[in-house]
Amino acid sequence: MNVNGEDILSAGRWVALNDANEAVESDAAGESNDEETYNSSDGEGSDHEEEEVAVNPALPIGGGIRMRLSDAERQWAIAIKEAISQDPDLDSLSDFEITQFALVQQDDMEAVLERVHKMQAFKQEYSTVDNLGSAKRVLQRCMDLFPGLFLSLSYSQPLERYIVAIDMTKFFKNRVDNDENALKAWMNFGYYMFHSMNPDFESVRQGVILLVECGGFCWHRNVNLELFKMFWLDFVSAYPIKMKKIRHFHTSLFFNLLASMVKPCIPSDIKPVFEIGCVSLFGRLDQVYLTPNVETANKKFMARFEGSLQVRYQNASGFSL
Repeated sequence: MNVNGEDILSAGRWVALNDANEAVESDAAGESNDEETYNSSDGEGSDHEEEEVAVNPALPIGGGIRMRLSDAERQWAIAIKEAISQDPDLDSLSDFEITQFALVQQDDMEAVLERVHKMQAFKQEYSTVDNLGSAKRVLQRCMDLFPGLFLSLSYSQPLERYIVAIDMTKFFKNRVDNDENALKAWMNFGYYMFHSMNPDFESVRQGVILLVECGGFCWHRNVNLELFKMFWLDFVSAYPIKMKKIRHFHTSLFFNLLASMVKPCIPSDIKPVFEIGCVSLFGRLDQVYLTPNVETANKKFMARFEGSLQVRYQNASGFSL
């Protein structure tokens, strides 16, 4: 089936529930917003998948025009760099990291410094090591813990935006509840995943899209409210990222009610794009992406994850304000 994240976003009708009792229907294919009506260019589902895993991670080449800054953006970043240097409680950051905060928060210095403090606390709490080797080990650990959870990482050429798809019914809470190392791996995976979706400044500007399969989501198997709060409050609210869409597919009434309960934990800038009750005309997302099998899908995911992180770390090492 030649279906990808772009097709799922653009085809047919989907339903987004703003809360547990308010349904808003939208014909995505007929919306005036051009960002949702386009053809695929990432190769997902093509006849060359095996070759793509080994040779072509289907991600943009970093550097050049994708790393350019406007005069205003550069001035925001320089001001943030100065403010960080004056704060005795903050460690130094790379110029790339500083600029990422600037592109997300612009000249809102109070918001920037709050994020920087929270991001530093996160790294200390979860022993985050910011390099490619650590990122690959963390992803492999999470793939071993949660087979089938990681569906797709792709890049939309028309949108200049990353799309990631996951299956949260494959997150088994008992595998992190009493295992500190597993918990650290899961939390750090979010950090590296966001890194891989922001390898250059143009990607940071454009923001990212997250597709989440929820069909069959179960309280006893999948729900850890404390971990959910930790992930959103400790990490997502700190990491400098622009979320353009977070669509939860095939959610049950239970999931919709649960989402309304935890909504206060979600950062205010993300709440408007946090959509539940979405329906894919292609069926469950794992049926779309995990072809021909989980092993092949994981290889593709890992190749794209590694390729994008390589671009990010290369860009970071060569950039200065």
